[in-house]
Amino acid sequence: MSYRGGVAPEVLYTRLTEAPRGVLGQHAAVHAVTTRALTGVLRTLNAQIQALATSIAEQLAAHPDGALFSSLPRSGTVRAARLLAEIGDARGRFPTPDSLAGLAGVAPSTRQSGRVKAVIFRWGADRQLRDALCDFAADTRHVNPLGGPAL
Repeated sequence: MSYRGGVAPEVLYTRLTEAPRGVLGQHAAVHAVTTRALTGVLRTLNAQIQALATSIAEQLAAHPDGALFSSLPRSGTVRAARLLAEIGDARGRFPTPDSLAGLAGVAPSTRQSGRVKAVIFRWGADRQLRDALCDFAADTRHVNPLGGPAL
């Protein structure tokens, strides 16, 4: 299982228990209360994150295109669900890969006037879709054993 930050909870717990003891004296009680409160907040957040991830996984599995998006390299459950949500399931919306790239703003925009031709960044784009596709593309390059772009 992968963890945010790349460190397993068991390792973090071991580091905490082996760390030098904190403040002593009159301020120790205040720090202890604050630490317990923050720990409680983190436990609550982690429980809610897990509940959301479970709900997303269930909804992705129930969707007819869920298996398609889940089969993409390094898509993961949340990334596959995000791509599905941003791209949608209306196949006619993107008749070609270029139409998807154009709406997402990942294809350059060419402007030509007379003999002057400029290829520029496409500013007019669906930013959520651009972010989802760029996130997916940035991570899929790790699939190639040579570290280059995945073919």
